[in-house]
Amino acid sequence: MTSSGQPHQSCAQTGSPPAPVFLPDVASDTLARVCLELAAELWVVRRRLAAVERRLVDADVIADCDQAEAEPLSETDLQARRRFVERVLGPVLAPGQPSGL
Repeated sequence: MTSSGQPHQSCAQTGSPPAPVFLPDVASDTLARVCLELAAELWVVRRRLAAVERRLVDADVIADCDQAEAEPLSETDLQARRRFVERVLGPVLAPGQPSGL
């Protein structure tokens, strides 16, 4: 049984050992696994993007990206960032409201 009282499926039922449960309920544990998996994927994408940016800077195709990040955001960029945050974090910031995703 998991800590939430849900029975684990046996190895015979699934063909693999049950996944360990770390948080108080299966839903929270599943959400944590999703977040960790997304964080791992984000790390890979960030590394790949940094490699592409380095090559583009070295080839004088684009300006140094670190320098561009230091510049203040335009009003258009600020609005786009606000919409992004509201869409992605909306369910956390205002529970019960549709997220539009």
